[in-house]
Amino acid sequence: MNDSVLQALLSAQNPAEISAIVAESVFNSLPEATALVARRCVILHWFNQQIVEALLPESTSNQAIEVYQHLKSLPFIASFNDRLTYHDLTREGLLERYIVRQPDLLQDGAKRAASVYESHNNNLTVAAEAFFCHAIAGNLATAIQWRDKLLAIATDRKDWQFYNNILQMQQEVEKLPFVEPLERFFAYDVFISYSNQDQEWVQNELLPDLEKQGLQIWVDFRNLELGDSFTAQIEQAVQTSRKILLILSPDYLNFTL
Repeated sequence: MNDSVLQALLSAQNPAEISAIVAESVFNSLPEATALVARRCVILHWFNQQIVEALLPESTSNQAIEVYQHLKSLPFIASFNDRLTYHDLTREGLLERYIVRQPDLLQDGAKRAASVYESHNNNLTVAAEAFFCHAIAGNLATAIQWRDKLLAIATDRKDWQFYNNILQMQQEVEKLPFVEPLERFFAYDVFISYSNQDQEWVQNELLPDLEKQGLQIWVDFRNLELGDSFTAQIEQAVQTSRKILLILSPDYLNFTL
C-alpha cells in the first residue's frame, strides 16, 4: 500500500469512503480494460458475463470470460446465481466518488448495460434494471415507457411489492444530480370516495358517465380484492390516481363527522 492510499484512508470520513479507497487502489492494479469495466459496473445493481461483454470497449467472448472471472475474484464483489454484485459499502462509496468526479462513467455504463437487460424483458426483475439504466443514461422517454409498463403489470397483478420496488428504483435514480426527475405514473384517473348509502347512484349513474369519457376509475366495490389488506389497497390506489373525487352527500358528511 503506497503512502497516498494510506493517507487517504487515514483522512476518510466513513466506512463507505474507506471501502471506495480500497477498491480504487485495487482497480489501479488491474489491466486497463478490466478496471474500466469494474468502474462502469458500479452503477448497476448486478451484472453478468453478458453485461461485462457489453461494457468492454472492444471484446471477444474469451476476453469477456476472462474479465468476468477476474471481477468475480475481487474481495468486494459477491457472486450469486451467475451474477455479480458489489458489496453495499463499496458501491455506496464508489458512487459518491463517481457522481462528483466521473458522472459520464456511470451514464456510459448504464447506457451500455440497458440493451442487455432489455433483451431479457420476459423477466420482470431484469426488465426493471432496463428501466433503471435508461433513466440514468438520460433516455427518459424510454425509461418512462418501461416504468409505466412495469407498474401497469404490477397493478394488474396486485403485486404491490414489485410495484414499490420500481418506485424505489425511481427514487434511487432521482437522487443522482445528473438525472432529471421523471413524470409520475398514474394507474387511474379518478379515485372515488363515497358513503355506502350512495353506492347505488355511484354504480349505476356516476361510474358509467365517467367511463364514457374514457377515464380509468378506481372504486372499492369493483377494485378491492379479498385476501389483501383493504387499507393497503386503498392507500396504493390513492397514490396512483390523478384525482380524488369525494361525493359529499349528507350521508358522507354525517359519517365523516
